[in-house]
Amino acid sequence: MGTTFLVDTVDTSGHFHNAEYLSEVTVNAIDKCKNDTGATVNSFVSDNAVNLIKIRQNLASDDSIDVVTYGCSTFCQETSKSVE
Repeated sequence: MGTTFLVDTVDTSGHFHNAEYLSEVTVNAIDKCKNDTGATVNSFVSDNAVNLIKIRQNLASDDSIDVVTYGCSTFCQETSKSVE
């Protein structure tokens, strides 16, 4: 199992939280992790909001980024429980 790092936090206030902006923030964070620590980001987990689903799609289609992307499984489990 790998090591977990908190490389950076980003103040996104004052910006629309659309998929394009958040994709840029995500790619910058992945690049910063590699440049600052030499570590490779292997996965990206987000909740299942529509803009974050789009980020996962953007990352999956970007050939320069090799990460596994997936939504929060706890969120999915809790959502399915509330529907039952």
